[in-house]
Amino acid sequence: MNEELVSIIIPFFNRIKQLELTIESVLNQTYKNIEIILINDGSTESIERIKKIYASHENIYLIHNKENLGVSYSRNIGIDFAKGKYISFQDADDEWLKNKIEIQIAFMKKKNIKFLYTGYLRRNLLTKKIVKINVPKTYRLPFIAFKCKIATPTVIFDKEICKDIKFKTNIKYGEDIIFWSQISKKTNLKGLNIPTAIVNVSEGSTSQIIQNQREGYKNLNNSLFDQNSLISIMHYLYFNFKLFIKSLVEFLNV
Repeated sequence: MNEELVSIIIPFFNRIKQLELTIESVLNQTYKNIEIILINDGSTESIERIKKIYASHENIYLIHNKENLGVSYSRNIGIDFAKGKYISFQDADDEWLKNKIEIQIAFMKKKNIKFLYTGYLRRNLLTKKIVKINVPKTYRLPFIAFKCKIATPTVIFDKEICKDIKFKTNIKYGEDIIFWSQISKKTNLKGLNIPTAIVNVSEGSTSQIIQNQREGYKNLNNSLFDQNSLISIMHYLYFNFKLFIKSLVEFLNV
């Protein structure tokens, strides 16, 4: 069976040691017709080790941003550069299980799916605890804006569906969900409850996590529901209540 080209876009800013493991997990895929697009987003660490990997693989491309422009800007560059029929994203500090692409492409072709996300393994870098995260079979607007469990490294989609869709470069939180939501207007977002990636997380302060989530919810509300006041109000009330509960739990645990 002919394997169609899959383009993997990996923006990075420093974290070179972990990036090497990330690249290795992509190169070790059982699905071999891939191109890896590395986008150096203004790293201040030496990237000589990454240059050596790039120089030894014909299917790896290395693009340099003149300064740190953000992950959304870098992903947009990668999408424009990509030559594959399919697009996939990988974060510079996460890893793929070796049969990720093979499983997803086979399932997409069998079911005629244009966008597929999967379950994943969530690994706490401090405690080393690993938790399997399950995902729903589908997401639709407006529900995706209320609760979304799509992890970016699990997504593969047909490049054709994002011809006129880009990541918003003026926001820092919620940009991925906004991107998925825009795609959902063109095709169904489908989930496969098989883990295909390891998503590494480190524990931040609860107050900072809540603040980031608040900003993300606001970005979703402004971007997706500016023309629908009823859903906008419902979404606003929902995320404020949810974050209030989180703040209350944090206060009681002090």
